Amino acid sequence: MFRLVAIGGALKGASWPVGDDAVTIGRSAGCDVKLSEPVVSRHHCILVRRGDGIVLNDLGALNPALVNGVPCRNATLGPGDELALGKDLFMVVHAPDAPVVHAPTEFAAEAPSVGVSELVASGTDDAEISETGRPRTVEDLAEIYDGAQQFGRAETFAALVETLVERTRARFNPVAWWIARVEADEVVLVAESGGRAQPREALETAARTRRATLYPTVERRGGEDVYITTMVTPVVLGGMTVAVIAVQTDSSRTVYVDDDLRVLILLGKSVAPFIHSVETVERLRRDNERLRAHVGARTNLVGVSRAMARLRGQAARAAECELPVLILGETGTGKELVARYIHEHSARQDAPLIIVNCAAIPRELFEGELFGHEKGAFTGAHETSEGLLQLADGGSLFLDEVGELCPEHQARLLRAIESGSFRRIGAEQETRVDIRVIAATNRDLLSAIRAGGFRRDLYHRLNAFEIAIAPLRERPSDIPVLAEHFFEEGRERARRPLLGISPAAMAYLKGRAWPGNVRELRNVILRAIAVARGQYIELDDVQVLDGADGGLDAPQSLAEIERVHITRILQHCGGNVREAASVLGIGRSTLYKKIQDFGIRLDAE
Repeated sequence: MFRLVAIGGALKGASWPVGDDAVTIGRSAGCDVKLSEPVVSRHHCILVRRGDGIVLNDLGALNPALVNGVPCRNATLGPGDELALGKDLFMVVHAPDAPVVHAPTEFAAEAPSVGVSELVASGTDDAEISETGRPRTVEDLAEIYDGAQQFGRAETFAALVETLVERTRARFNPVAWWIARVEADEVVLVAESGGRAQPREALETAARTRRATLYPTVERRGGEDVYITTMVTPVVLGGMTVAVIAVQTDSSRTVYVDDDLRVLILLGKSVAPFIHSVETVERLRRDNERLRAHVGARTNLVGVSRAMARLRGQAARAAECELPVLILGETGTGKELVARYIHEHSARQDAPLIIVNCAAIPRELFEGELFGHEKGAFTGAHETSEGLLQLADGGSLFLDEVGELCPEHQARLLRAIESGSFRRIGAEQETRVDIRVIAATNRDLLSAIRAGGFRRDLYHRLNAFEIAIAPLRERPSDIPVLAEHFFEEGRERARRPLLGISPAAMAYLKGRAWPGNVRELRNVILRAIAVARGQYIELDDVQVLDGADGGLDAPQSLAEIERVHITRILQHCGGNVREAASVLGIGRSTLYKKIQDFGIRLDAE
């Protein structure tokens, strides 16, 4: 006698003898095997024993049954063959002594779901394994064991993902698969294949609930129903979801059942600890490389404009001499970066560069910070303190925002620079130092001298070699280069799998005035890396909500913002309307109309 055993779906565990009496399958109450799937016809098919097999005959059903994953209306089945109708999967076994198990009276309303901490044994018993010759449990355990050994040999996260993909393909033979990382409750895709739509909701649900789920669906293709099954499992480590694995197949290849879902869960369990280990090793390797690079690193002045080329030349010449340097430029232009460049390319590169923010140190503490103090010089001076001047001995002292010094501190600083010596607070003797002074300010020091706010002699002492940095708005060709530089820098630090900056976002960056200069651009890019949800930084990720002109206090109308933006794009494109329309993403006729409506003069661009 043959027996039809339900191995997946709502009837799982039920069985029906197939002997001299035929077995009918369908949605009708009069069928021997009653199914509830709408894709199943009322009288779908019939099974009849003939000789050493079972004959399947279609009863005029709209959708064919699947025999071993292949659509069939008439076929001969033997032991081990699988029959699928909708979400229900059956297997033919030769088991004359098997007890009769009656079908359940209720059907599962939802896709089967298994928690990763609730893994239970397969429903296949020893008798069935013996009869079918399919020791799936032994094979799968061997597969998981081999996979764990390969995972242990992976040295990087990329190699681990590649190994996981190989094991997934070998075991499940999917038509599509997805592997995603879970970072700060966000599901980020790291690998995929098959070109099918990403099951985003299923991935996010698995990550959130930490439950693996089997999703069977039916899709109409070319007048035929195609049965599609998708399995999703979270990869859980220490009670937290660190990744999600999803595989998908259809009836042309196979049909996934509950046992397959359990194997996918085990695969996720076996790879979980290796994700943590390879990421730890990679992080240590990156830190080591970063430290090595920092030891021998040289500050780079990024930019392709003529202004940047001139700046690099001036900084290189300043590095070759020992003269004091005064760096002028607006806030955010990179004055400290230029100071570092000069120091790192000078003969003092092996000595320290001490940075003093003259505007950040309170006036009453400035003298102690700069010159230091002796033990007992004042209440609370329990130890002798070396000042910043002494710490810079042999190297360079960078006085940032030097224009903010009060006249009294300017006088003491001038004396120390001229004599090369100073006296700590409470000291009786002078301390000599060998330092090179690099100063920077965003103030107009000549105006401050005329107003009596800055000493003329100190100005001339500091200004032996003057370097002026052009604001970013005067060198727009540097914007895309800087944006790409900050993107690469930020992506590596944030470990985000981003591919680049979209053309629309880059056009916006190039068209903005950047009142905060390079510092503002860098902050915008780093923020965009943090908030981007796709593979590219998009326009919405980089837009700055401070008015199109950047830093306007008064609110503007939408029309005024649009007028200013169009004017900037036209300026950037040299008045070329066709190019400007392409950047703006509108037609030329539309742009011409806006130019006329806003009264923009093309000859003035």
